[in-house]
Amino acid sequence: MFFKISYVGIFISTLIFAQGENAFLNSFRLYQKYSINKPVEMYHHGLVLSGSALFYQAQNDTGKSDREENGKPGRLARIPGDIFTAAKIFGDDFIHVTTEPARWDKGDLVWAGGFAATAALLFAFDQEIYDAINRNRDVFGIRFFVEMGDFFEPVGLMAVQNKNFIIAMAVGYILNFRPLTIISGEILEAFFIAGFYSEGIKAIVGRKRPNQGEGPYSFTFNEGKSFPSGHARNITQAAVILSRHIRFLPFRIFAYTVAASVCLQRITSESHWPSDVFVGAMYGAWTAQVLLDHHQQKNIVITPRIEPERGYMGMDAKLILW
Repeated sequence: MFFKISYVGIFISTLIFAQGENAFLNSFRLYQKYSINKPVEMYHHGLVLSGSALFYQAQNDTGKSDREENGKPGRLARIPGDIFTAAKIFGDDFIHVTTEPARWDKGDLVWAGGFAATAALLFAFDQEIYDAINRNRDVFGIRFFVEMGDFFEPVGLMAVQNKNFIIAMAVGYILNFRPLTIISGEILEAFFIAGFYSEGIKAIVGRKRPNQGEGPYSFTFNEGKSFPSGHARNITQAAVILSRHIRFLPFRIFAYTVAASVCLQRITSESHWPSDVFVGAMYGAWTAQVLLDHHQQKNIVITPRIEPERGYMGMDAKLILW
């Protein structure tokens, strides 16, 4: 009980402290207008142009009512169109994540090779690593993370969390609080996209769980559900997405610590082998990262601006959400 109270206290206090930080929800600082000025020079028709480099602008539509405003339809009238737009975004994101390996360069291939080699090494020594972890699970440092993982384990279960994130997204939409809508929507997207392939792989590989007592190299099509770990995938995706949006170091440390504890719990609970957890976590992190990078690329519109008569060269950048 002491550990559970401590975890909840850390989580709440982290959010409270984050509220006072300028970096909190840094990616949503587009509710204000601000600029970044850098001296630049550029030759244009024999003239040396200099001035400020980059301006960010964004619009704040927080607080709009359901009535028409500025000639735009009210929120209720926009619901069907917003649902259709969200479906198009999901389809585009699904295709982008699925085809991402086709865009890999040499550096990406090196990372993929390292990932495969590490997974293969863990697979070769799954039983030994599994036994070592469970032998030492009552050591104080490990026990702390095991109990933390037991407490947060439901966060990694899609069947439990999907409805919670759907409710959070709906509340954010109704209240026009974009951070809540977007973060919840991105976590759901990541869950669905990664889960679509991961659950299929589980059925095809059919690896038996440790608690089935058949060892790490027992495979039966559509009977084993051990490889890869869905909990590890989901909790890592949530940690990556939350850490991208909430740029507050204590919260990031907390999020990844929770993710690591749940990954450890999947081994100590006899639900997965170490290689199952490693592959699930890395796959989840990769999916979330690709999804977030794709959204960031779509949400930034940059327009060059050159004014020779003023000796100015710069770029207007507009950040767009959803």
